[in-house]
Amino acid sequence: MVPIDRYYVSGFSGSSGYRNLKRFDGWNEQIVQSWGGSVRFSFSSTAGAVHGTVADAGAPVAGAPVFLEPVDLEPARRITGTYVAVTDIHGQYHFGNLAPGHYRVLSSFEYQMPDSKIMTEARARELQVDARSDTGIDLDLYVIR
Repeated sequence: MVPIDRYYVSGFSGSSGYRNLKRFDGWNEQIVQSWGGSVRFSFSSTAGAVHGTVADAGAPVAGAPVFLEPVDLEPARRITGTYVAVTDIHGQYHFGNLAPGHYRVLSSFEYQMPDSKIMTEARARELQVDARSDTGIDLDLYVIR
């Protein structure tokens, strides 16, 4: 279930459980028997956001890819994978429509799409996104040395 703009999946319930999930915006397997069953998704309009500026040696970097990974969801359960934004001419980036949770963010020209291992090795910055928040986090451009 992918919600419309400005919403995120805030709840999931079904006849086979999954009530102890940290996040609901990933894959939620549900078996519906021939005699019936139910699945319920809840949506919230209290999405969060992340913004900032990418710099290299103190100067803003235009056109830099910025990767945002939801850490609360294991990679196999992610629907969207890592989010990607590109900085504008002032080196600024923005991610919106985010479910509250723990994320990490990295900017680099070194990778097309970094996986969780690369994000760890590159020491991606970690942050918490809360409902109705717009978290600012400036980044230094990551370069392999």
